[in-house]
Amino acid sequence: MSEGMTIPTQLKIARTASQDMALQTGKCRTVARAALNAVDDDGDAAFKLLMSELELTVIDGLDCEIVPLAAKTSIWLGDDTTSVRSVGAFSGCLMLRVARERTQELRLFALEAVDACVLTESKEPIALGWTELEYTEAPDIGNSSSDGIVQTRSFDPGIVTVPVSGASLLLVRVVRRSAPVPPKNSRMPKRLKAVRRGPSQVELGVETAAAEEAGSSGESPSKKTKEKRGGDNSSAPPAKKRYQKISSVGKGAFGTVYLAKDDTGMQVAMKCVQKDVDHRSREVDMLTKVHHPFVVRLIDSFVSADEAEDQALNIVMEYVPENLHSRIAGKPLRVADVRSFSFQLLRALAHLDGLEICHRDIKPENVLIEGYTLKLGDFGSAKVLKDGSGLSSSYICSRWWRAPELVLGTTDYTRSVDRWSCGCVIAEMMLGIPIFRGKSSWGQMYQIIRALGSPTLEEVHALNPCGEGRITQHLAKLADTERRAMSWKELLPAFAAYSDALDLVAKLLTFDPSARCRPGEALRNNFFSLLPQMRIKTPDAMFSFTEEELSTCQADTRTALLNLANGALPDRRRQRLKAFSKELVVLDDQPALKRRRTGDPRSRGDEVAEACQTAWIDLDL
Repeated sequence: MSEGMTIPTQLKIARTASQDMALQTGKCRTVARAALNAVDDDGDAAFKLLMSELELTVIDGLDCEIVPLAAKTSIWLGDDTTSVRSVGAFSGCLMLRVARERTQELRLFALEAVDACVLTESKEPIALGWTELEYTEAPDIGNSSSDGIVQTRSFDPGIVTVPVSGASLLLVRVVRRSAPVPPKNSRMPKRLKAVRRGPSQVELGVETAAAEEAGSSGESPSKKTKEKRGGDNSSAPPAKKRYQKISSVGKGAFGTVYLAKDDTGMQVAMKCVQKDVDHRSREVDMLTKVHHPFVVRLIDSFVSADEAEDQALNIVMEYVPENLHSRIAGKPLRVADVRSFSFQLLRALAHLDGLEICHRDIKPENVLIEGYTLKLGDFGSAKVLKDGSGLSSSYICSRWWRAPELVLGTTDYTRSVDRWSCGCVIAEMMLGIPIFRGKSSWGQMYQIIRALGSPTLEEVHALNPCGEGRITQHLAKLADTERRAMSWKELLPAFAAYSDALDLVAKLLTFDPSARCRPGEALRNNFFSLLPQMRIKTPDAMFSFTEEELSTCQADTRTALLNLANGALPDRRRQRLKAFSKELVVLDDQPALKRRRTGDPRSRGDEVAEACQTAWIDLDL
């Protein structure tokens, strides 16, 4: 473009519109521009098209049905005379069903790259840019007089045009992108360094440097320390423990966690984080206040100096070798394990709720597991959050487990954000993967909407009462679409038969923060009623409720939890369990029932419970 030439106003507007649409939706500018082109630059329509998260959308206004390619499926819309006999090499493709008499090309919008295919009887290109797909078994369709020729064309995300005239079958294969990587809260600060000592040992406080210097000079540590400080230090506390690092077991945004051992040989987890002068660690403060069997225990904390004379805060905690993320390992957990771990996690949150502490970073990687015992860890983001306590940062909690009000940027939120994260973790145990896997803030919000449906205007206001922010404004627009929610049986198919488990997740994952079930009340869910009866391995403190937990519950809930601790079931459930025991004759070959014939003194109820566990059967009672 020559100097002094002006850009036409229309081009300026188009460029600005596509950039703005890309920023609003988190899509690339090319796709945003294609969406605007597809709907004649209607911003609202383009926004809804991009945020629909539908892989393919018909945009020409004519009738078309998009269905999975399968045998015995009719090819034409409203005409059952021709159907697919076999899918050939096109398993997993989508079939585009239009009226048989249609000749106008089909226009679609794709959010992903796609390969479009048509079955014809001629090798001549059906349209410009289409080529024959050789050495590929074509689908077999009824009433076909000869072997079909498959022609194909690849399309980038955006508008897709498929010729209809001369085609006997229309197919589309979505080119899947690699699975998203779990998001991190933030990047590693550049100045963060691992604490390093000569023999990988760290002592309490400033005595460390003095002890090492004394070792090389032959002088006592206390004498060297006094000289270094310039005076008598008889009142200073001596070093209490020495810790030796064994290996690094994890690195987060603000610190590194090491497996270490103390001077008695006990293994501990030592988290080293950079510490500014006069800064008091919130994580240490939180762990000092929390004493609960399902929260990681604080052992020690001290400040040491690294080789660059930077101060590092060392937080010593009990060592728990596994986390929930590795336990899930991409597969749904057994029902008995989900029931046990969910109960323990809710108990930990109920205790924090009673202390008015919000964890703000609940995710499987921060839920530690040892055998059948769960420990909630990583309190680096925790904060005392009382009602009306003021504004807090919204950029906390990893994205896939982040509550929708945090996604919207709300700074005046409550401890209810932990309840949402807890619901996500429980759902992940049932599904095997995170239930909401957005690739951006907008993508995360739409993954939530895809599952739970469009929020009402009242729910949008509850998420962000101020109504500020671009995301909130466009979320209000999405409320007009009235997208229906998916059923929980569809979202969590492995647990479709366990209505109480689905009800538990549904009560935690609601748009309105005030409508989310408090953890103490959630412990009363029917999903946990059989915990005392089932002969599964559980922690000794499984039903040792703390005063803080019970203080968050209604009176009838406290009574129900105490009855649960005493192994008492409601009469209706006891009758159902008794009735079910009569149906266990199919388990006659199980060890628990064999003992009954050999005179084992335990009750029939014990045998029923253990038989169910042995056969990996979990009752929906």
